[in-house]
Amino acid sequence: MKLFKTLLIPTLALVFFTTSCKKEETQDTPPNNDPLSEYVLISETPASTLNYTVKVYAQEDLFVGYNYILVQVTDNATGEILDDPDVMFMPIMEMNSGMMHACPVEQPTYNASLKVMEGTITFVMPSMGQGKWMLGLKLKNTAGTEEEVKIEVDVMDKAEPQLFSFISAHDPNQRVFVALVHPKMPEIGINDFEVVVYERQTMMSWPAVEMLNIEIDPEMPTMGHGSPNNEHPTDIGEGHYLGKVNFTMSGYWKVNMKLMTSTNEMMKDDAFFDITF
Repeated sequence: MKLFKTLLIPTLALVFFTTSCKKEETQDTPPNNDPLSEYVLISETPASTLNYTVKVYAQEDLFVGYNYILVQVTDNATGEILDDPDVMFMPIMEMNSGMMHACPVEQPTYNASLKVMEGTITFVMPSMGQGKWMLGLKLKNTAGTEEEVKIEVDVMDKAEPQLFSFISAHDPNQRVFVALVHPKMPEIGINDFEVVVYERQTMMSWPAVEMLNIEIDPEMPTMGHGSPNNEHPTDIGEGHYLGKVNFTMSGYWKVNMKLMTSTNEMMKDDAFFDITF
């Protein structure tokens, strides 16, 4: 009986200690119910005329290439997040030389599950040293009052470039920009391979380029082989081209590309994206 009591007391103490620790862990780590917690907050800026607070989010720090941008607008008078607010993207690069230019955008549409306006901006150069990117947001309330908010943002080059540009071999007056959209997280096997293509018509006009023929040929330069079962990207609208790329192993891949007009006149025959995973 004495032995039973001796064993029972430490056991109860251990149970109490374990239960207490679990309770404390539960209390210290409440669930995060913010649907935007996985995104990077780029800026929180007041729109004083409209009495709004504007939050800008992205999937990651802004980079040269195709960026998903989310904008959440709160009415300060009510404290409510606005449903489907009127927002327009107006990014401008202010060069150190005094020149200015825009870049390609896909204007935002409403994402009801996140309560944000969601669009894309394809930054065509970094902000470091050459100038500064100003992310202009044109807002309008239901009464028709407009306000433009300008936010200075940092745009960095990635170690593996996500965008390239070239002068078309078919038309020497055409400057073309190609940005990688997918894969964002490549893996062994078949991956979506998506790019978006724009041209610079003027410093402020960057329309999408459609009806191109694009071929891809992935290779592992260090291993001396390619891969089978790839699908050339085809036009899916608004400058986007979607295909399939097969990565048969992890490591450094070079996805070679040829871009041609709709009549197969060569525009660029030695383009590529580096993808390492």
